[in-house]
Amino acid sequence: MKERNYEKEAERILSLPYEKAKAEIITLLKTIYNYQNRNKPRKTTPGTIYKPKNVNRIYIKYKNFRIATGLRADIKHNWKIAAEMLEQIHYRYIHYNEVPQTTIPVQEAILMFLDKYLVNKSPKTRATFKLTFRHIIGDINFELTPKQLENAAINFIKKANHLNATSQRTYLRHFQTFAYWCHKQNLIPSAPRIMQYAPKPLKPTIETYTKEEIEKLLTHLKENDIEMYYLIKFLLLTGFRISEALTLYWNQIDDTKILIANKTTKQTEVFPLTEEIKNLLKEIATGPGQSHKSSGKVFPWSLSSTSTLLRRLKKHLYDIGIQPRKGFHTFRRTFREMLLQEHVPLEVVQTLMRHSDIRTTLEHYTKINITYLEKHLHSANKNLTKI
Repeated sequence: MKERNYEKEAERILSLPYEKAKAEIITLLKTIYNYQNRNKPRKTTPGTIYKPKNVNRIYIKYKNFRIATGLRADIKHNWKIAAEMLEQIHYRYIHYNEVPQTTIPVQEAILMFLDKYLVNKSPKTRATFKLTFRHIIGDINFELTPKQLENAAINFIKKANHLNATSQRTYLRHFQTFAYWCHKQNLIPSAPRIMQYAPKPLKPTIETYTKEEIEKLLTHLKENDIEMYYLIKFLLLTGFRISEALTLYWNQIDDTKILIANKTTKQTEVFPLTEEIKNLLKEIATGPGQSHKSSGKVFPWSLSSTSTLLRRLKKHLYDIGIQPRKGFHTFRRTFREMLLQEHVPLEVVQTLMRHSDIRTTLEHYTKINITYLEKHLHSANKNLTKI
């Protein structure tokens, strides 16, 4: 290859007009720079900097996280700032997510979790977590790694046919909490996504009693079990939860209202008294089976006797040929359906049922009554037939 005469090349450039000479020199410098750096490894940072459609802002995507920089995308200098931000994010991730040099057995991590994370939790929460570990891990003592935790969740789903979808989701959600805690304590480099293996929650079947079934049941109870008659009729007239009815005291009732303590909001809620409810309460106060009057309670049973009461109710239902529904809460849903059929506004229904969110009233209590809908659709269609 013929060697170039650099002196003649330099004289040629210097003889050019100033602007052309400047352009030639810049081109040569770029060529030299590219040649010098062509074998150097490129410095790469995982993640991307991008501008979403219809948004004049720069965003950073790093390890499935979308981070808003707040920088305008139409300013060129901002892209350099965003690149520096990405490098800082990557540095912090490497610094704070350094993989441990050694792993510990999973049973040791569980003991640490029970002693540290659950130290101030309720006994019920601790018991649920212990049950979670018993179902998913059992007595196996594998090395604590994200992959092993993920495999344990997969094996649990394969063998959990005896558990319903709700129970499976509950155990996996608690196991996910454990995985997050292990990651936060730097016991594992990252937390696996346990909940991706959880079965989808089934939409609950909304069950209610028909008007005919209610009349048949109340007639039977009035003749054979007056105490149960009082309880069921009270639930149907008020829509109270069974826990609220069994913990109701006479001092919570006056001439116009019932005062109920909300355990969640710690506030006192008010329920109005109708003539029907007043008459029933008078019957309860003067009727038989009032040996518990000294306790000041409206109904004689404690909250712990709910299961016994349910078995007692089911026996009565079988005796009159009615298929029992799921628990006492069915009477609360029946109360909601009776309000709906009386054209009570949904906001009023929410207030009477004391739901903090109206979606609870809509999703978990509304049953589509085809006969009810057909009746109102017929009324609407009748107006068109006249035209």
